[in-house]
Amino acid sequence: MRDLVAAPDAACRRAVTTTLRRFGSGALRFARSAGIRVQVLAEGERYRDLSPALRRLGIDVDAWPAPPAGLFVVEERRVYLRSLGAMTVAHEFGHALDCALGGGTYRSAVDPAIRRAYSRARAFVTPYAASGIDEYFAEAMRAHIGANDPVSPWPEATRERLRAVDPEMAKIIGQLFRLELSLDFARDDSGNFARDDSGNFARDDSSRRFHDHQEDDREGDDAEDDADDASARR
Repeated sequence: MRDLVAAPDAACRRAVTTTLRRFGSGALRFARSAGIRVQVLAEGERYRDLSPALRRLGIDVDAWPAPPAGLFVVEERRVYLRSLGAMTVAHEFGHALDCALGGGTYRSAVDPAIRRAYSRARAFVTPYAASGIDEYFAEAMRAHIGANDPVSPWPEATRERLRAVDPEMAKIIGQLFRLELSLDFARDDSGNFARDDSGNFARDDSSRRFHDHQEDDREGDDAEDDADDASARR
């Protein structure tokens, strides 16, 4: 997980990876392969200190009256996090998957099914989901994995609530996790689903090996985090 998440200390990295693992091994592998990375800000660090794109564009989000708890920079395919709360981590990683699924642009902006679901929606899983189609997608992703913070004034975003208020979007998100964000199906060099000789989607024989590697990676992360904690206490 260290190749996906950069953090100033082991406790920060552990908090972020705990939430990210709820997306599943398939989604994490897909994000890695698309060049997605997550960067946690250190105390006192500003978004512009870390983001070349924000500096180049002259966007000083740190000067906003209420700087964001996290943000995703499409050009860099990078999530920046000031907050370690599950809501923020999951929401921003939802944007990252949106970008990865769109091949470098938001899938939600160009996918007819998602655009149709947004235009037809009469209720939203959270108030923020109604603010734009990209936020609609990210909040649906967050609801799918049930990432919430106890102090949030918003209704709890869960898979059950998403199905109840927006069944069309719930179905789309479910299909993404079953297919494009799954370990089960192989892809060709262009990232498209590979097919077998019968024209069916080809199973990915490496998926079991990748899952085993993920378990080893988790144990390695935990051991390294424990070592970092011990070193910090000295």
